[in-house]
Amino acid sequence: MFKSEVYVPPKRLRNTDHSATLPDEILLLIFSFLSHKELYTAVRCVCKRWYVLTSSPVLWKRITAQHEVPSNILCKWIEHSPLLREVSLKERSDINTVTETLSKYCKNLQSLKIENSKGTSSELVKSETLCRLLTRCKYLNNLYFSGIKIQSCKFFKLLSNRKHFGIAKKCSYYGPVSQKQMRALIESIINSETYEAATLFTSNNRKISINELFGAASSNAVNVPGTVDHIWEDIIQNSLDEDDDEDDEDYDEFNDREPQMDVY
Repeated sequence: MFKSEVYVPPKRLRNTDHSATLPDEILLLIFSFLSHKELYTAVRCVCKRWYVLTSSPVLWKRITAQHEVPSNILCKWIEHSPLLREVSLKERSDINTVTETLSKYCKNLQSLKIENSKGTSSELVKSETLCRLLTRCKYLNNLYFSGIKIQSCKFFKLLSNRKHFGIAKKCSYYGPVSQKQMRALIESIINSETYEAATLFTSNNRKISINELFGAASSNAVNVPGTVDHIWEDIIQNSLDEDDDEDDEDYDEFNDREPQMDVY
């Protein structure tokens, strides 16, 4: 007598969400490899848990945004990024709005890079918003600007005279500067405690010590005939037509060369 074999079909596997078993720490690590655009437009829409996790400040310590990120979206990112350390902006026309938002919500900001951007449709980046950024963001010590136009001299006056808990603070600035703004910067340096340590780097990377140039701190040193002109010529290696308007709020056209300055 033969026994017939009975076929038993395999059990169908249930649809299992394996990500649900992962702890938050692992998911955050995975999310850290994604761009902020992916986090904001795709990942956060998967489920409520992922929505909450993508808002975690640990994922928003660095932000890079080009022109395709709308201004209102970028500002939302910034508002929810109290741990933000580094920001890189490129080819944008909302720098005045973005820097104002940064100054309000990102007190721990350390580095700001802006390239080929405008303050608004009028192009100029306002000194007022940059000054608020320097004043409110005490840890901001690295500024890299390229292809932008900064209005007036106020920002450069403040740049060399920053303090944190009463201690003079190092700040590295690389970017465009007009002759009038250069004069304001040097005047601020020689009238502050940063005088002896302040340095400029020329377009050919030659280091210039302000202390060596003037020999000793003096509020009148910058008025020595030819001093600023000499520094200016050395830095941009080109002639520049001076703006006859001495109003601080007017923009003085700068050369395309962009000297680097390290201010202590």
